[in-house]
Amino acid sequence: MRIARFFLDTPIETGARVALSERAAHHAARVLRLRGGDKVTLFDGRGGEYAATIVESTRNAMAVEVGTWQDIERESPLAITLAQGVSSAERMDLTVQKAVELGVAAIQPLHTERSVVRLDARRLESRLVHWRRIVTAACEQCGRNRLPEVRAPISVAQLCEASQAWPTKWLLAPGAATRLQAAARSIAGPLALAAGPEAGFSDDETQALITAGFSPLQLGPRTLRTETAATAALAALNAIAGDGRFSELEVRDRGALIQRRRSSAEYNLPTLRGYALHAPDLAKAVPRSLSKSGDRLNPGTRMLRLKLGAPANETYCSTPLNIPTIC
Repeated sequence: MRIARFFLDTPIETGARVALSERAAHHAARVLRLRGGDKVTLFDGRGGEYAATIVESTRNAMAVEVGTWQDIERESPLAITLAQGVSSAERMDLTVQKAVELGVAAIQPLHTERSVVRLDARRLESRLVHWRRIVTAACEQCGRNRLPEVRAPISVAQLCEASQAWPTKWLLAPGAATRLQAAARSIAGPLALAAGPEAGFSDDETQALITAGFSPLQLGPRTLRTETAATAALAALNAIAGDGRFSELEVRDRGALIQRRRSSAEYNLPTLRGYALHAPDLAKAVPRSLSKSGDRLNPGTRMLRLKLGAPANETYCSTPLNIPTIC
């Protein structure tokens, strides 16, 4: 059975007795039907999580006793800032929620020329509070123990001025010459991903972003809604270069070392085309089956035990086996 998770906006210490927020207590008691003695998980956004036990439950309040801290992180290896043109309420809410679930590091809302939503100071503050609540709820649901930052909205011009903070900068643009799959093979450091609102960025905004170093990318032949585009891009990036990244293989002369990150599965070598291996010299290497980190490749069968993922930077070496390589 899945253990419920709750965020506390105060530092947590082992052995302490703490009260859940009114919102969390209501959800725990009325929706999840939790009672005294039930186990829960707490986190405060500083990293890791705490095992805890409900010790008191009333109609409108709930107290828990904090147990041991566990060094558990579920962050994406990619540091992505999503610069999202502010869209209508439901669409923006969905974008924020799914971006958090997909591991985004920060969300930078953008005021754009074509934004349908116009926020005055009062509504802006209310929206920020609302978006940050969505972030908290999404972290509780998906298991993240660090809350992504939701920044105050800025203009596209201000984003361009701050663009040096990201070595890699991409602009989602239908019809762009480069596809995300190809660009994702060369991510270097923190990444900014700009996505327009319902009507997209204006021509002037698009040109300003390109001038600031944002490379236009397309996700495919179909035009996606704003809430779909950002979500699809984040999911693809995680599959190609983030959570789904595969083991790397080094091959040197007649031997090689496999470095496994995840569980292994067997694949015939001819099926590996399009997947990433690091192979300076494969001319004489015919791998045998590998089962654990540190195994050496020697001439033998045409079977390789390897965790496959999506491609990284690859070129193709001149070998009868046509094994792709990272160079």
